[in-house]
Amino acid sequence: MSRKGYKEPEIYSKSKTVSKIRIFYWLYFLNPYINVLKGRKGRILDIGCAGGQVTRTLARELPSFKFFGIDINKKAIKHTKSISMDIIYILSDARSVPFKNNYFDSVYSIEVLEHTDNPGKILKEVNRVLKKGGIFYLTTSLEGEPKNLYYRLNKKLGFNAHEEMFGHVQHFSLIALESLLRNSGFKIITQKYTYHYINQIYRFVSTKYLEKFLPSFFVKILNFVFSFITGFESFILRNSVGLDIQVICLKS
Repeated sequence: MSRKGYKEPEIYSKSKTVSKIRIFYWLYFLNPYINVLKGRKGRILDIGCAGGQVTRTLARELPSFKFFGIDINKKAIKHTKSISMDIIYILSDARSVPFKNNYFDSVYSIEVLEHTDNPGKILKEVNRVLKKGGIFYLTTSLEGEPKNLYYRLNKKLGFNAHEEMFGHVQHFSLIALESLLRNSGFKIITQKYTYHYINQIYRFVSTKYLEKFLPSFFVKILNFVFSFITGFESFILRNSVGLDIQVICLKS
């Protein structure tokens, strides 16, 4: 699982789990997955677990499941293994998942696929290790979606900050991602969206101007304020295409 085109960022948070203060992250990224799995049990795999913050959070919220996590970053795996929880972490490339066929009841991948150079191979591997009828939860960016302002800024002004800052080497359109999922053996059940127009405009202005000319503490304050503004925007536009998609699928 290659993450290229950028300098490796900090791979773990100082917090062991995702803070409840991150209201919109819980609302849009974690709760949809938690809600669909409540009342079930089995094994869950985290593809691209990094430092394990999300893995530990979900393991706490879904105690009837046994959690596993894989990542290609040695530092991340070493760190997360040092935190005592009943989770199995393995250093592994997602293009060759080290588990047998039909092993997991659910697999999830949160903001990972856009970093990889062969997403189709990864999705085939997810399908292989997932039981028939198992749940696959995916969130990723739609930077190649023509309905998004980000796409237009990229085409008109060459604005492609996510590749430089975050290593996003895949620029999915909605149609392309849906096709990739179906061709990999998944049936899409629900799809929701976040990071809409205000968010995309603010990211553009912040990256191009604010971060270059304003003190960092002031930019942090603006980021905090706009996180609430854009969070409410996504609440209103949850069913309209945005820069990020959250998809719940079943293995066909």
